Amino acid sequence: MLGISTVWRSKVLRDGKTLIKEILDLELDGLELEYRITKKMLGEMMPTLHENKTKIFSVHNFFPVPAGVPDGKGNGDLFLLSSDDRDERKRAVKHTINTIQMASDLGAKVVVLHLGRVQMESIKYELYEFYDNKMIGSKEYVAAMKRFKSIRAEAKLKSFDPLLLSVEELLSAADRYGIDLGIENRYYFREYPDFEEIGYIFNKFKGGRLGYWHDTGHAQVNQNLGIIGAEMFLKEYGECLLGVHLHDAKGYSDHNAPGMGDIDFSVIAKYLKPETIKIIEIHPRVTRDELFNGINLLREKGIT
Repeated sequence: MLGISTVWRSKVLRDGKTLIKEILDLELDGLELEYRITKKMLGEMMPTLHENKTKIFSVHNFFPVPAGVPDGKGNGDLFLLSSDDRDERKRAVKHTINTIQMASDLGAKVVVLHLGRVQMESIKYELYEFYDNKMIGSKEYVAAMKRFKSIRAEAKLKSFDPLLLSVEELLSAADRYGIDLGIENRYYFREYPDFEEIGYIFNKFKGGRLGYWHDTGHAQVNQNLGIIGAEMFLKEYGECLLGVHLHDAKGYSDHNAPGMGDIDFSVIAKYLKPETIKIIEIHPRVTRDELFNGINLLREKGIT
């Protein structure tokens, strides 16, 4: 069962009826509804969704866009579940619980979560420069990464405990509504969780409705930037795998259609079970033809 995220069109089509028609014309098996969809847009979608008996596989937090947030400003990191500001963390938990409730109402199985970030400066441009200059793995790169990891380790002392508290509170809601929570591997170095933090969280909340959500592009970018091998996430957390975001990455550009980057999707296919939710998550720049080529590639690689 192969689905697609509404993120492909939600940035450019702000009328829900038009958006959902274009998505459903792809004739895939279902959808992920995501954080750019407003309550108004969802209302415009619902008649078509009901008429077509469309399956909603997953919902990406925060959904729908919370009241008071300007149109077009919805985001998976709108509020930080890791914030050391009590009020912001409480808002993040409240709006995530709203997402969980909405997912239950829509018949979805999983809510995909971003867990926040360490309060440190972004180092993306430094990493991009190493990549562009073909210096990944160089002596200078190794020294810089040692420094970056030290900064991250010290900075996380303020935000990791709030993150854990948020997860604990959300698991109560997940039990109540019968929804699984998918922790997504992230793109940026400073974001939660990194490879080891995923394992720590799973061990701490063993037995809860918590699983791993693998983003193929994020994992590949991390590999391309020398941080960690992409397949390591699936090797270590494949048994906890709830779903995947399928998109390609080249260098440090992701959310491309499958086949437009560096990823070998036959490797991804090895880790997928029949019940694994498979969602194509691509940027609006991807054309319809590029998308169809990507869908065909995924099917050739055994991802259906």
